[in-house]
Amino acid sequence: MKKLISAAAAMAMAASMVGSAVPFATGAADAEKGLYFDVFTNRDGKTKASTTISKEDITAGDVTIPVGVFMKENADTQDIKSIMAQWTVNAADGGDPTGITFAQCSFAKPYFDAAVDMSVGGTNISSEYLVGFSGEVVDEEWSEIGSIKAACLPKYDYLKLDKAYGSIAWVPNASSGYKYSGAKSDEFPVFVFEVTFPKGTKAGTYTVDFLDYLDEKNSNVPSTMIEIAGQKRLTPTSGLEAKSITFTVEGDQVTPPTTTTTPPPQTTTPPQTTKPPVTTGEGDNKYETKDDFTIEPEARTAKPGETIEKIPVIIDSNGRSVSTLVFRLPEDLPDGWEVELSSKKCGCTELGKLNFEQNAATYNAATIDPDNGHPLPIIDGNPMVYINIKVPEDAAPGDYEYFFARFHIVEEVRADGYSNAYNGKILPGKITIEGDAPQTTDKPAQTTTKAPDTTKAPAQTTTTAKPGTPLYGDANDNGEVNIADVVVLNKWLHNNEDYAMTDQGKLNANCCDVSAGKINAEDSDAIIKSLVSLVELPCAATDLK
Repeated sequence: MKKLISAAAAMAMAASMVGSAVPFATGAADAEKGLYFDVFTNRDGKTKASTTISKEDITAGDVTIPVGVFMKENADTQDIKSIMAQWTVNAADGGDPTGITFAQCSFAKPYFDAAVDMSVGGTNISSEYLVGFSGEVVDEEWSEIGSIKAACLPKYDYLKLDKAYGSIAWVPNASSGYKYSGAKSDEFPVFVFEVTFPKGTKAGTYTVDFLDYLDEKNSNVPSTMIEIAGQKRLTPTSGLEAKSITFTVEGDQVTPPTTTTTPPPQTTTPPQTTKPPVTTGEGDNKYETKDDFTIEPEARTAKPGETIEKIPVIIDSNGRSVSTLVFRLPEDLPDGWEVELSSKKCGCTELGKLNFEQNAATYNAATIDPDNGHPLPIIDGNPMVYINIKVPEDAAPGDYEYFFARFHIVEEVRADGYSNAYNGKILPGKITIEGDAPQTTDKPAQTTTKAPDTTKAPAQTTTTAKPGTPLYGDANDNGEVNIADVVVLNKWLHNNEDYAMTDQGKLNANCCDVSAGKINAEDSDAIIKSLVSLVELPCAATDLK
C-alpha cells in the first residue's frame, strides 16, 4: 500500500469519504481558523483508516495509514492568502518513532484503486483521483483553485530532525482567490499523506504534531501559520488552532493515553539547531552521500586498441523525482585511455534535457510534467547517458576500474525554500581487457581504486553576501550558490507570478550580462556552468558559447 511520490501533492479527498471531522480541542471555537489531522479513506475507496494498530497487524508487516490535513474557518470569510504547515511524529508510553515514514499522495496520479462516486460543489463525479478543499468541477473533473508545494522527508537536516518530517505551502490563484470545493472549508482536506509504521514498531502512543518555531533565517516566517488579508498571520500561539492526531500501536507494554483531545506539544522558541548543515568541505564534499541513489557504468570486455562504444551508464534512484543532476565523466583512467559522451539522449525520464560540455553534464527537468508542474520520477534501470571509451594499443590484459568524477542530485525545492540536495553513490565501471600477457598497468585486477573526491565548486559557493551586494548565482538567497539556485530560477522563469524570488535573489540571479538588467535562461545556464567550473560569475553571454 505504501507509495512514495516525490512531487508535491495539490489535490486531496472529500470529507464525505472520510466521515465527520475530528472536533477541535478545548478552546478551538475561539480560534479564527485551524489546522488539524484526521485519518483518511484507504485506497480501496470504501474503508476509513483507524488510529489503532493491532498487535497482530504490526507483527505481520508494515501498516500504512492515510492522513488528511484539514483547514477549518469558523466563519465563511475565505480571506486566506497562504497556508503553511510543518509536522513530525513523536512517541510516548514506550513507543519509538524510528522508522516511521511519511509519503505524500499525488493528485496528478490515481489514488483510489477504482473510480469512486463523490459530490463536489453539488455536482456528482466519479474519479480515481483525490479532491482538494479549494476547487471546482470543470468538464466532469475536479480542478484545483490555488497551488500547493509539499515535501515528505525521512528526516529534516535544517532542523537536525532525525525522524519523519512533512510540510505544505498553499496559495490561492492571484486573480480569482479561492472557493471551497464543498459546502464548508473542511469538507475536503488541503493535503493527504500516508504514515507508514514499519513491521515490529514498538507498542505505544504516537502523535503527528504540527511544528511551531520561527525560521532562523527569516524570523518573520513561522513554521505553521495561516496568512489572511491585511498581512495578518495566525500561528498556534496567536489565533490558530493546530491539532495533532494520536495513534495507538497495541502490544504488551502499551499504556493507553488518558485523552485523545490534548493539544499537541508546541515549540514556542526557535530550535537551537535551525541553521542549514555546517559545511565542512568545499564543493560537493559538504553534502551527505546517499547510498541508495547510484550511478554505475555497465561492465564491458574489449581488446587493446579497441573503442568500446555506447556503454550504458545506469541510474538507480529508488523512484525519486529529480529536478537536477550534475555529473562529470571519469577522470581516473590510465594514461592513454580516452572517454567521451556517446549520446546526449537521456533515457531516465520521459521529459527532461541533458546539457553536456567539456566532460561536465547537467540533467535539468526544465520540461516538467504538464499535469502537475513537477519533475517526473527517474526511470530506474535506464541509462542516463552512453559513453565511449578508447583503449590504447599497449593496454595490458586485466581488469580496470574507473569512476564518474562527480554525481550530485537536487530534488524539488521544498516549501520552506530549502532544497533537498545530496551526492549519489558512484559505483565503479569495469573494463576487462582480453589477453594472456601479465598485467603491467598501474591498475591490475586486484587493485581497488577509491572513488574520487567530488570536484571543487567555485569559490563563490561558500561566500556570504552582504545586504544589497549581489552574490552572483544565489537565486534562492540563502548565502551559497549550488544547484538549488538553478531549480529556483527555472521555476521563477517558468511562472514568476506563482513562484516568487526575493529582491536580493533577483539581484543575485542576474549573473550573465549583468549590465543588461534582465533575468533569463542565460543566467540559469551561467549558474550551471559555474558549478562545473566552466565559467566564473558574473560572466558574459559570449562566455557560454
